[in-house]
Amino acid sequence: MKVLFDTNVLISVILNPNGKPKESLSKAITFYEACVCQATIEELHETFNKKFPRKMNDMNDFIKFVLPHMKIIPVPDEEIPLEKKIRDIDDRLILRAAVNAEIDIIISGDKDLLESGVKDPAILTPFQFTMWNF
Repeated sequence: MKVLFDTNVLISVILNPNGKPKESLSKAITFYEACVCQATIEELHETFNKKFPRKMNDMNDFIKFVLPHMKIIPVPDEEIPLEKKIRDIDDRLILRAAVNAEIDIIISGDKDLLESGVKDPAILTPFQFTMWNF
């Protein structure tokens, strides 16, 4: 099973290494194929530079120690029809990458993704993912 992590979940893991986001990441790395898309890595850098400059070392440690255990997937240039269900244009990249890489589950805390009505791939919160047995 392939599990793709959205930026907001990884930010939560970096800022608070105790909690459901970290637990969901650990579960995915241990039991499944944990993935991240290239756009998410870029967004992590941008977000930490802008909002959390004092936490840049924590983000860099995450990149150095955790990212090697995750598969990095590309974001195709070509849009897909399913994207239109996502309100936020930036979140459409996550869905496009997930569909292209045949991801089974997207882990996100983003309402635009969670409330989109997209069923395949499944979109779950970190809490939902930690509670479900697949």
